[in-house]
Amino acid sequence: MRPIAALICVGLGLGMPAAPAAAQTMATAEELAPMVDVFRKGWKLTDKPMRMGIPVHGGILEFEMPHNFVPALRAAGEGQFLMAFIPDGEIWPEFTHAVLVQSSARLGAVPDTTAAIAEGVFKPQSCAGPALWEPLGEKPVGSPMPAFLVSTGCPALGDTPDQGQQTLLALLRGEQDAVALSFARRGPAFEPGAPPLSAEAARAELARFGDILLCRSAEQTGCRDIWARELTRRNAGK
Repeated sequence: MRPIAALICVGLGLGMPAAPAAAQTMATAEELAPMVDVFRKGWKLTDKPMRMGIPVHGGILEFEMPHNFVPALRAAGEGQFLMAFIPDGEIWPEFTHAVLVQSSARLGAVPDTTAAIAEGVFKPQSCAGPALWEPLGEKPVGSPMPAFLVSTGCPALGDTPDQGQQTLLALLRGEQDAVALSFARRGPAFEPGAPPLSAEAARAELARFGDILLCRSAEQTGCRDIWARELTRRNAGK
């Protein structure tokens, strides 16, 4: 079951609801370069993860970004948004690890359970063999709604079957919008029933993001400073 039939593949073994191709916009390497430079300057000041706010449909998604990750891809179109981050020095889509933020302005309104939506949209369709799909349950993450957690990916990638990918995903759903935050790891191919990270280890890996806050307004608990920083960023860009 796919709540939204049209999907685009973003090199992570995952899909996202997509707009018609003509309506999509994708940032060029030159357009991303200033943002990459800002990230690099930030990473020179610390050897620890940094909390970051990413504007998405429905507000701002804040979480702890793993150290030394920089923007690699940004695409948007017709109520959809996607942004990927990879370790500095790696080249998209040839990465070892990746953080992906995906949001949809419409996905939360689909009349299905969150678990069904997650499987319908994010279970890989282009693996070289069976896909990995291991639900990890729901967990409070700091936002008003809990996140649906899942370990997914391709035990053998369709274009490079000697390589596999395990992706750990947290899906936050609102009344209209939905946002997914995921962490992908690539390495040698593996058996579908024996991923590199067990369910317990996968939950621990997702915990690296810290509190995942989806702030829809400054009045929301814990969101006043997040919105203030976002307004400062927007004003600086004018």
